[in-house]
Amino acid sequence: MDIKKFVPELSHSGSKINAKEEGNKLLLETNGYNKSRVTLNRHIKPMNLFWFGLGLYEAEKSKNVVQSDGRLMASKVAFTNKDPKVIRTIIEAFEIMGIEKCMWKGEIEANINHINKTMFEKQAPKYWSEQTGIPEDRLKHFKYDKRKPKNYVKKYTNKFLGIITIYQYNLCLKSFIDSFIKNIPLS
Repeated sequence: MDIKKFVPELSHSGSKINAKEEGNKLLLETNGYNKSRVTLNRHIKPMNLFWFGLGLYEAEKSKNVVQSDGRLMASKVAFTNKDPKVIRTIIEAFEIMGIEKCMWKGEIEANINHINKTMFEKQAPKYWSEQTGIPEDRLKHFKYDKRKPKNYVKKYTNKFLGIITIYQYNLCLKSFIDSFIKNIPLS
C-alpha cells in the first residue's frame, strides 16, 4: 500500500505538509512556527497486526485539546495502557509505518497510595523498557495520582509497575495518522 496518498495537505495547525520521496522512504515536514518532521516507509504491507494496532490506537488514544477553529493545541501521538502486550501491539503497528521504538517516550503513572515511590522509580522504567523495547532513559517521566478513594483498599501488589503512556510530540505524524485512519479503504 502506497501511503503517500494519505498525506494530508495541511497539518492540524494549518501549516502545509511537504512530502518528499527519498528512496523507499517518505519524508513529511512542515515549516514555520510548528516545524515538524517525520520519515515513514513509503510502501507498507498492512497485516492483521497492523490493522489491530491501528484500531486499538484510534479507540484508546490520548485525546488532544482542539481550538475553536478546529486546530489542535497539541500534536501528541499518545496511547495509555497497563498491559505490555497492548503497548507492544501499538508499537509494532507504528513500526510497520517506519516509526522505530527508540522514537517513543514514556510517562509512567501510578497512585502514590499504592506504591513505594523510591522503589517504583527504580523498577518501573526497567520493567517497561524490557516489555516494550523503548530505551530506559526515555521512560523517566513519572506522574502520580494522590487521590484516595472513600473505601480505600490497596489495589495492587508490590509487582504493580504502573500504567504507561507512550507518546511523541510530532505534528506531521499526528496529522498523517489522523488522515490515514479517516481515509482507510474499507474494501
